[in-house]
Amino acid sequence: MPQQVTGLLEVLNDAGQVVVTIDPNEPAAITISTPDGKTQVTGGGYVTDGTVTAERDLVLGSPSFGARPSSFKVVAAGGGTILNFDGQFAVLDIGGAGNEGDLRVRDNDNRVRLHIDSGRGSLFMTDASGNLVFRFDSDHANLDVGNVLGGGGAGDVRVHDAAGNVRIHLDGASGNVITSGADCAEDFSIDPSEQLGPGTVVSLDEDELLRASMHPYDRRVAGILSGANGVSPGVILGREAGVPNRLPLALAGKAWCKVDASYGAIGVGDLLTTSATPGHAMNATDSSRAYGAVIGKALRPWRDGLGLVPVLVAFG
Repeated sequence: MPQQVTGLLEVLNDAGQVVVTIDPNEPAAITISTPDGKTQVTGGGYVTDGTVTAERDLVLGSPSFGARPSSFKVVAAGGGTILNFDGQFAVLDIGGAGNEGDLRVRDNDNRVRLHIDSGRGSLFMTDASGNLVFRFDSDHANLDVGNVLGGGGAGDVRVHDAAGNVRIHLDGASGNVITSGADCAEDFSIDPSEQLGPGTVVSLDEDELLRASMHPYDRRVAGILSGANGVSPGVILGREAGVPNRLPLALAGKAWCKVDASYGAIGVGDLLTTSATPGHAMNATDSSRAYGAVIGKALRPWRDGLGLVPVLVAFG
């Protein structure tokens, strides 16, 4: 028959230290003490065949006594550890030799919404209807977003900047790649002796370097350096990380360009070419000289002096 305990029961080790305390005034409260502190397990719980059933909170470790955080292990029938929580380093291991680990997170309706499958090296996520909408396969380095197996919605990938604005959008419904930039550009090497900025009209020199344009109707003109007026390119080709003296040159789309209307007012739709003002475009009024020296069409007018206008990049 079970022995009734009406007072505080303490179990001592050979050194006379209290290692187990049972307090009947606190139902099912057991305190296990160690020489280097106290590890407390509390809760209206039971241990049967290695299974812990808790009717209240289960607490491992006792910070109030300065004890080291405890570890918690689950051992398989064969003796190997299949779940281990290391309280000292806050590490959770799931699975072991002969027992692969899986992590499944369920919602209020008991549906698995997040599944990490270590056997397949995959991460799965489902929508509220149970459709697989996200799958990362680490064995093949594949990432699927959207209607992976059928029944789900289209996938979207959105990349935000530090201010929270969407800068790149992969739209699975339309198949479009949407960026906040305005033109397609490619990095080119710039003459290191020149300090060139966005919007500058540049020409090729003998060393395949870009320099600020210097002559009217220059058939060596390469185009406009992208990024003026705060409008970055949407796509940059040929980028080489860590290589100095390279800047993006607008190849297609819309780019802001330095212009000089001293040689003639610029109207919407006018063809632009190089001018005698370094790095500035002008209205290509002489059609006989314009062939091969045109950089694009003006999208806004500019009537007098130096300025900055958007240009639809087009070479000819």
